Amino acid sequence: MTPPIDTARRGSIREDVARVTQVVASELGWLIRRAPEQWHVLQAVWPDAA
Repeated sequence: MTPPIDTARRGSIREDVARVTQVVASELGWLIRRAPEQWHVLQAVWPDAA
């Protein structure tokens, strides 16, 4: 488990959204590298199959 992501306001809303989005992406990347078998695609991989 990872610690909670700090979402405290630090700058403009644009800066805060960019910062938190980057932290979420980095955490997801770390988790996927740690256990790639746990990764699930959240959209159709083969659009014709949907």
